[in-house]
Amino acid sequence: MIDSKDDKEPGMCSIFEKTGCCPKGDRCNKVHFIPAMARTVIFHHIFPNPDFFIQCLPDGVITMSAQEKQRYIDAFFLDMFLMCRRFGAIEDLLLCSNTMDCLSGNFYVFYEQSDCARMALTALDGQYYAGRKVHVTLCSVPRYSTALCKSSMKGECSRGNECAFIHALEPSFALYQEVIPRINKLFPSAFRKPGDPPVVDNPNEIINGIYRNKNQMADLSKYIPPGFPNHDPAAFKGNNN
Repeated sequence: MIDSKDDKEPGMCSIFEKTGCCPKGDRCNKVHFIPAMARTVIFHHIFPNPDFFIQCLPDGVITMSAQEKQRYIDAFFLDMFLMCRRFGAIEDLLLCSNTMDCLSGNFYVFYEQSDCARMALTALDGQYYAGRKVHVTLCSVPRYSTALCKSSMKGECSRGNECAFIHALEPSFALYQEVIPRINKLFPSAFRKPGDPPVVDNPNEIINGIYRNKNQMADLSKYIPPGFPNHDPAAFKGNNN
C-alpha cells in the first residue's frame, strides 16, 4: 500500500491496477496500489458460487438447472444492491464467476461518488453476510469494462475461470435494467415502449419464480428476503451471533 501513484511507474502490477486483485498476492514483486479514496469497492469472496460448491461434491449429489442458478444469481445481485445503495448512488455492479482464489466470489460496486464508497467501506468491512465475515477494500478500477476479460465476452478465453481478469456472472436483463436503469438516461419517457417488461423487486420473488409488472413495483427497501442477510442497517453486526 502506498500513499501516492505515478501512472508511469514501471513497478506497478498491471493486473492489480485493472482488477484490484492479483493472483500472486503478497508474493508479487510489483506494487499493489490501494487508494485512500476511490469510487469503487470490492467485496472479496462474498458470493457463494453454487458451481464451486457443486464441483467439490461427488457427481450427482446436487444438481442445479440453469434457471435455478439464474434465480440464485439474481437474488444475490438484488440483495447486494439493496445493501449498498444505502450509501449513495450506484453507477454499476459486477459479479465474478472466476474460481481463481483472488477473484472467486468477488463483487464490485461502482459508486458515482468516492465519499459513498468510503462510507460503504467503513460501514461494512468486518461485518457478516450469510454467516461469513465481509472483507471490503477500495480499488482504483474506474469502470466495469476495465476489469473484464475481453476474450471471455466473445467466448474465446482459453484460460476459463482461472483467468486473472473477470468473467462476469450477469443478472437477468430486466433486473439489471431495474437497478441500473441506463434506458432512463438514454431515452425520454415519451419514447420508451409502452409495455414494460416483467420485473422483480425482492430476492424471495426471484427464488420462487414470481414476477410482477413494473407498474406494480413497491419500495425495494421494505423487503427482507428469507435465506439472505437482512439489508436493514440494524441487521449488520460486528459478529455472527
